[in-house]
Amino acid sequence: MLKRILVALTLLSLIPLSTLPASAAQSKAKIGIIYDVGGRGDNSINDATAVGVAAAKKKFNLSNLDVRELVTSGTSFDRENRIEFLVKAKYDLVIGVGPT
Repeated sequence: MLKRILVALTLLSLIPLSTLPASAAQSKAKIGIIYDVGGRGDNSINDATAVGVAAAKKKFNLSNLDVRELVTSGTSFDRENRIEFLVKAKYDLVIGVGPT
């Protein structure tokens, strides 16, 4: 499970913010995180994801990154609705956290 989190965070680090035109680089990149039931503070995958995103922001100097965090109720319907919400809100990357 940790391997999946690391893969997701690796993909996060590949956002080519430095190759964007100056006007686009000044706008905030938007990332949505949909945590599994319990959200942050679960001492598990949700917390590991939050720590990884914070580390990526620091390591890659992504101070202009807009991160929106949502917590799912655990149902497939709720997960789909939250993903759809972030996609319609034009988030550049959506990370879904949870068991497969």
